[in-house]
Amino acid sequence: MKAVKSISLFFATATCCVLFGFLLALMIFWNGRDFSEPQVYYMPGVTEEAPEFSEADVQVSQWNACLRSDAEFVMKEIDVRKGTVHEVISRLPSQYAGMDRETFLECMERYDETPPLSERQKGFLSLEVLSFASERVVVQKNYRKASPEDGFYLAVIDHRVVVLFDDGKTLYMTTDVTMDMLPSELQEELATMIYLKDQQALFDFLEAYTS
Repeated sequence: MKAVKSISLFFATATCCVLFGFLLALMIFWNGRDFSEPQVYYMPGVTEEAPEFSEADVQVSQWNACLRSDAEFVMKEIDVRKGTVHEVISRLPSQYAGMDRETFLECMERYDETPPLSERQKGFLSLEVLSFASERVVVQKNYRKASPEDGFYLAVIDHRVVVLFDDGKTLYMTTDVTMDMLPSELQEELATMIYLKDQQALFDFLEAYTS
């Protein structure tokens, strides 16, 4: 009987020692872990997060992007004389659909260099592309606009007729009219500038001598 008790006591003591050792190891492992950051475990073939793109990657992507047919076209018109801004948001004009950045910029540069007469009559100064992306492009046109009742002066600079505001100094627009396109008597008058009373008189002149 004493032998059975001794064996039972031995197994009980051994069991307690094993249990105590397990608990001690668990406490050491638990205290040693850093819970300041969430623990993430990765499995082969499984991606937890989308890859991040650097700023350079984004720029290259935008540079190679082409304008979608349903892209947003933002036109900002700045009147530098009055300091006003007029913004119009519309759908991208069909002739620009599919253009990449380089092609679109070249197209805008040609427009800036040779704007149509209707734009020059509005006092067009320049054009610049503010932003370009496949779904949205922003363009700014700068004008020095005149009121219908404003008077103007016609003058000659580098053999070309230009239009000045009624102060006789501030440039309103440069025309395509050259001196050799005008009759001799008008050339003589331009030597001392010609005054036009309003925009209608200016438009009449431009229509008469601009092809």
